[in-house]
Amino acid sequence: MRFAASLAPPAYREWVHSPTHSSEPLRFFDNDAFEALTRTSWWVVPLVWVPVGISALATATRRGAEATPFTRYDDATPTRCREEERIVPPLFGSDGSEDLFLLWSLRVSLLVAFALGVLSWSLLEYGFHRFVFHHVPRGRAGAQAHFLAHGCHHKAPTDTLRLTFPPAAAAPAIGLARAAFFAGAELAFGALGDARIQRALARTGERDGIAATLAHVFAAFLFAGCLLGYVAYDCMHFALHAADGATLRAVDRRLGTRLERKKAAHLRHHFVDHARAFGISSERWDRVMGTEHVGRA
Repeated sequence: MRFAASLAPPAYREWVHSPTHSSEPLRFFDNDAFEALTRTSWWVVPLVWVPVGISALATATRRGAEATPFTRYDDATPTRCREEERIVPPLFGSDGSEDLFLLWSLRVSLLVAFALGVLSWSLLEYGFHRFVFHHVPRGRAGAQAHFLAHGCHHKAPTDTLRLTFPPAAAAPAIGLARAAFFAGAELAFGALGDARIQRALARTGERDGIAATLAHVFAAFLFAGCLLGYVAYDCMHFALHAADGATLRAVDRRLGTRLERKKAAHLRHHFVDHARAFGISSERWDRVMGTEHVGRA
């Protein structure tokens, strides 16, 4: 890393995009403890983050099941309703309510929220890879920061202990993403809420009851989808580098995936044109943004 930091940006860009095929990992720090923190086995990523995603889903499910009821309206007058009179059943329970359409609409909406979370990760993946990890660094400090974040991977793409992101380094970004999802959901439910229901909840002292519960549940499903999408991406990235073509071809035949094609596109990103093919788990945004590789390798 000291060598990377000693290079001016033009020389650094040329050096970092000239990959080495050595099986020896790059050395970042003289201190062994610091060096260990820069290396991550692929299985550590799902071991750390899958339980976090499942916990978010489980907590949201439990909170939704315990959601307080809406109020009942008699002649446009809001009143508290008894358990058997509520107009909104529990989000996940089956209490014999006749309003099954609303119940299943909520369930489908949560599945859509999870799918949107996965989709949001694919966009974040493309955006970070293209506009952050491939941003031209300014100055020697910028070269050093770029090398730590992504340049090391382009310089040594066969270093299997640096194919996934260390959880300690990913945690702040994941925490910020979670906060953004929850803040966005609270704003959305506040803006879209029925004013009459909000007034009724205010009279009964539960203004933040149902609205806050629904915001929490939907945000948790969005966050879990995004987080588990990230885990799938990191594991796939490892497989594209570490697994050979025959293994990926066998997986493609069995599961109907396109891992062998993804590997070819990603290796072209490393060895042919690093300014294209930024998507790894999905090629969707490369097609939309016009950054696909053109023609054959």
